[in-house]
Amino acid sequence: MPINSRSKGIRGELQWRDFLRQYLNLQDCERGAQRSGSADSPDVKNGIPDTHCEVKYTEKLNIYKAMEQSIRDAQTASNPEEPLIPYVAHRKNAEQWHITINAHNMIHFARAVLRAYGDEIL
Repeated sequence: MPINSRSKGIRGELQWRDFLRQYLNLQDCERGAQRSGSADSPDVKNGIPDTHCEVKYTEKLNIYKAMEQSIRDAQTASNPEEPLIPYVAHRKNAEQWHITINAHNMIHFARAVLRAYGDEIL
């Protein structure tokens, strides 16, 4: 991976971490695998509970490939009795963040966000 791609990936992970800190008040968020942990660690850890985050900051994204990576890593990192919800947080330059999840995980993801945000949202 070229150095520019790697540094852009790091910037994306830090920006997603900052987004979670600002909008969900998840102050314990930090970069995952690159700081500590294994290759299947989430890109941002201590974020939305019970999820596995893959961050992509790129102009051309193959979202299906990114989701496959998130699903594979979530399965490796999960306890079989309490599987993690894989998702991809992604954006292009000068664009807003987007989240991609599998539709069958939608209600579980919504509950995880509510748990993260707490009673303030209700």
